[in-house]
Amino acid sequence: MSALAKLPEPMSVHDFLSWVPSDGRMWQLVDGEPQAMAPPNRTHGTLQGELGSIIRNHLQDKDSPCTLVVTPGVLPHVQAAHNMRVPDLAVTCSDYEAEETGLTDPVLIVEILSPSNQAETWANVWAYTTIPACGRS
Repeated sequence: MSALAKLPEPMSVHDFLSWVPSDGRMWQLVDGEPQAMAPPNRTHGTLQGELGSIIRNHLQDKDSPCTLVVTPGVLPHVQAAHNMRVPDLAVTCSDYEAEETGLTDPVLIVEILSPSNQAETWANVWAYTTIPACGRS
């Protein structure tokens, strides 16, 4: 009789936030597994900066209580204890009373699709669709 290998326990968001990788890369937590993220190429970074500026300026022009967050940790509702995804941009309208470790109610999420990571980006988009709309405008 052969013994089955025991799968490692998935990492929790709590453990992920306590984890300090020494390689200097950005990481996200996908279904309990830390996933390294490549730095954006020039086109991706330029698009992220331009879109961020447009969104931030719009929010300021409208005296919106909402804020733009660049590369935030977002906690989707699917397997929330084991997922912290990192989109390119997000807008939140939640009160800024205490430092949040992750956004749970963004009203806008922007993912810039790169040919090199389409599968990962679409997996993130699917996870984001589980976040209920907060109903603010």
